[in-house]
Amino acid sequence: MESNYSNFLSVSFNENIDTFSVNRKSFKILDSATSEELAIKSAWLNTENSKNVNIITENILDTSKTYMFLLNLSDTNFIVSDTLGNIPDTSNKSVFFVPETDYYSVKPILKKLPFNDSTQNIDPRNEHYFTFNMGIDRFDNSKLKISDENGIEVDFDLNFPCENIISIKPKNVLNSTQWYRIEFQIDSITGANYLMADDSLVILNFLTSDIRNYGSASGKVNLSKECDGNVVIILKSTTDKFQVATKLNMDGTFNFEHLPAQTYSIEMFCDENKNFRYDYGNPFPFKHSEYFVIPELKITIKPRWKVEDINLDF
Repeated sequence: MESNYSNFLSVSFNENIDTFSVNRKSFKILDSATSEELAIKSAWLNTENSKNVNIITENILDTSKTYMFLLNLSDTNFIVSDTLGNIPDTSNKSVFFVPETDYYSVKPILKKLPFNDSTQNIDPRNEHYFTFNMGIDRFDNSKLKISDENGIEVDFDLNFPCENIISIKPKNVLNSTQWYRIEFQIDSITGANYLMADDSLVILNFLTSDIRNYGSASGKVNLSKECDGNVVIILKSTTDKFQVATKLNMDGTFNFEHLPAQTYSIEMFCDENKNFRYDYGNPFPFKHSEYFVIPELKITIKPRWKVEDINLDF
């Protein structure tokens, strides 16, 4: 653990951490003398080293005091985990530190784009991620837009899946084989340390793929296991990282549209807390992992072909 600043910590783990598991609620900082809890402003996975988590405090820490940093295991929805879903060793969940006098004065910098400018064959359903070097405090969403080749703006949903990542996803599937443009005014970003990004404009032109050549799949799940939540079905490509998920309908049926032509494996799980992601559970306080099934069946999708009557047991 490094604490070379009065408002910034860097915490190291022995495994690569899942970026989507990192949240300010995953950790606590306490005054070691009084046990007073100090507010954490932001926490995010280091963009250069996926074993390190960076943290900015709400206020400057007193350099004459000793503090205790610890994992927060009281809320199972915010427990940090590695890329395999394992949580850190709970026998070594805290460490003491004394902060330094320097203020963490790094400006927000865009570290990773969803793709390069003029990229072709972009799936028109894709969600696009912009990753920054620190947590984001404020953002003017009017400074980020998508438009088609005629300059007509496209409505999209904007989310923060992590505290340093902005994601955008068109509300409707984009047209096939059409050029679009993303414009992002970066100086609209204020970091968790209250510093603004430098003035710069990112422009990404992209050509969507032809989803008319995609296929689809549908079927039914036979439920033998009671699920106090939603049954989620995931199709995972066996050749690349593409995957898509859907919830089981009330009548036990499911449907996937616009699937790239390739072979998929299947996973299913009971999404008890309805967060649309598999939760591995927690030893303390104890919470069992969500029930899951991995059928042996593989689905092969052909261009413009619908695979029907898939029968799965859960």
